[in-house]
Amino acid sequence: MKMLYYARHKGGPEAVEALQLGLNTRSNLLRHEIAYVLGQLGEPSAIPILTQLLSDPAEDDMVRHEAAEALAAVKSTESLDLIREYASDASLPAVVRETCELAVRSLEDKKEEQEPSDADPSPPAAAADESDKDQRHQEEATQRGKGWTLHNPVGAPSAAGADSSVSPYNTVDPLATKKGYRKQDIPALRQTLLDHTSPLWLKYESLFALRNLGGSGAVEAVSRALTDDRTSALFRHELAFVLGQMQSEDSVSALVQCLGDASEHPMARHEAALALGAIGSKEAIHALERHVEDPELVVSESCLVGLAGED
Repeated sequence: MKMLYYARHKGGPEAVEALQLGLNTRSNLLRHEIAYVLGQLGEPSAIPILTQLLSDPAEDDMVRHEAAEALAAVKSTESLDLIREYASDASLPAVVRETCELAVRSLEDKKEEQEPSDADPSPPAAAADESDKDQRHQEEATQRGKGWTLHNPVGAPSAAGADSSVSPYNTVDPLATKKGYRKQDIPALRQTLLDHTSPLWLKYESLFALRNLGGSGAVEAVSRALTDDRTSALFRHELAFVLGQMQSEDSVSALVQCLGDASEHPMARHEAALALGAIGSKEAIHALERHVEDPELVVSESCLVGLAGED
C-alpha cells in the first residue's frame, strides 16, 4: 500500500504502467485502491484500464465502482455513453449503478466546462510550449497525489465564514461542490444529508460542502448520517471516507458502529476501518484489533492497513 501511494505521488504515465501491473494481485482491497489512484492521477493513459475494469461483469463490485468513479476523476468524457448505459442498467449491483449515475453527472458538468466559449479570446492549449505543459502536468499530478494530507484538519476548523467551494484536501471528489456555502449553512446541509428522500447527487454535494467547511457541526452531521442512513451503501461508504479525511475523534463512535455491523455492506465497513486507522485514537485502534480477523476479507485487510498506519 505504501508503494501504491508512492506511485500516486510520483504521477505520470510511468506510474500508470506500474499501477496496471499491480492489478494482478488477488486482493480486491488493493485492486480497488489502484483504481482509485489511477483516477486521482488524472492520466488519460489510465482510461482503457479503468474502462476494462468497469466493463467486466466478473469483476468485484467494489473495483467496478472505483473504476467508474475514476473515469469521472480523469475527466473521461469519451466514456460518457458507456457510463450512461450502466447508470440505467437495473440489473447491475446498486453500488456500481449509483456510482455510474454520479459519474454521468460529474462528466456532463466537466464536458460543459470544456466547451469553448465564443467570447473567449485565449489561444488554444496546443499552442503552449510542450516543456511548460509537461511541467504543469507533473505539478498537478503531484498535488493530487498527496492523498489525505490536509492543509487544514478539522480539529482546527476553518475560519468562520469559510467558503465550501474551496477544498482543503488534495483529492478529486466524485462531485464538485458548486455553490459557495458558509458556516451558517451547516444546519441546512445537515438536513439534506439526513433526508432519506434527497437525491443521491444532492447528498454528495452537501457532504463535500460540510467536509470543506469543517468544524464540530460538520463532523456531527456526517457521523449522524453514517449511523442513520439506510438508503445507499455507496453513500455510507463515502460518509466513512470523508470522516477519514476529517480525522476527528468525535466521529469514532459512528465509525466503530459501521465497522462492527456484520449486516453492513463490506465496502462501507472497509472504509470505516481505514477512517479509524487515519484517526488513530485508542478507541479506534481497539476497534480495528477486534475486527482484524473478520470473515469479510476486505474488512480484515482494511483493519490491518489501518493498524499498520500506527507503526
